[in-house]
Amino acid sequence: MKLWNEAELQRYINDEIEESLTLDYKASGSLDKADVKKKEITKDVSAMMNAAGGFLIFGMSEFPAPKNHLPERLNPIDRTKFTKEWLEHVISNIRPRPNGIIIHSVGLTSGPDAVVYVVEIPKGETAHQALDHRYYKRFNFESVPMADHEIRDVMQREVRTPALQGLQSELEFNAKVGSHYSGGQVGCNFLDEQFRRVIHLGILSGLPAELKDKINKAYMSIGKANHVLHAWAAASGVNGRINMQQEVIGTIRATGPDIEAAISELKSFNQQSV
Repeated sequence: MKLWNEAELQRYINDEIEESLTLDYKASGSLDKADVKKKEITKDVSAMMNAAGGFLIFGMSEFPAPKNHLPERLNPIDRTKFTKEWLEHVISNIRPRPNGIIIHSVGLTSGPDAVVYVVEIPKGETAHQALDHRYYKRFNFESVPMADHEIRDVMQREVRTPALQGLQSELEFNAKVGSHYSGGQVGCNFLDEQFRRVIHLGILSGLPAELKDKINKAYMSIGKANHVLHAWAAASGVNGRINMQQEVIGTIRATGPDIEAAISELKSFNQQSV
C-alpha cells in the first residue's frame, strides 16, 4: 500500500505529476453538503471504478489553463466540517455499494484540522452507478457518461475475466496435446469446454475483432483435428489406422500455429484487463 503524507503530496506538485486516467485532483471546494456536490463525488469515484481504478485527491488545486491538470498547491480541507466518515457515507451511495475503497486522511502542517483526503479506488468488478442514477467512466482527464455497450461490457467483468482465463488455460492445454502427439500414441482429444462457455455467456461476441478471429480459427482447427481423431479411433483394423496416420499427423500439426496465435493474443488481452 502506498504511503501518503504531506511530503508525498508536495512531491506531486514539485514533479508536476499530471492528472491521468487513474489520477484526479480536486480542490477543497469539491466537498460540500449540497446535493449537487454529493452527486459529483459519486460521479468521480464511480467513473474510476468503471475504468481502471486510481486515486482521487481532495484538497489539491490545479493550475488554471493552459497548465490545467497540473497540481498547483495544497488546498486544505477542514476535517471538522468534512470528516472522513462523512466522505465515506457519500461514497456509499454508489450502487452497487463499492468494496475496497480506502480513504487516506493526510494531516498537514498548516493547521491541526487541515487535511487532504486521498481516495484509493480499486477497479470495479461490475458497473457502478452514481447518485444521479447514471454510469460514468474516466476518459482522458474527465468523468464522462458511458454508452450502453460500455456499461454492458463492464458489467461482464465479474464473469468475463475468469472465463477468459479459463479459455487461455484450455488453449495452453490444447497446445500441449498437439505437441505431445506422436504417431499412434494419442493421450486425449483436444478440449473445447471453455470455448463453448464463452460463447454461451456472450463474451466471445464482445471481444476485439482480431482476438475473436484468432480464437475462432484456433477452435476450427481443433474441431477438425478432433473429427479426424474420432474417425481414426473408429477405423477398422490396424491397416485402417495406418492408412489414416498421415492425415491425422498433418491435421494435428496444423493446429499448432493457430492455437499459439490465439494464446498470444488472448494472453495480452487478459493482462491488459487485470
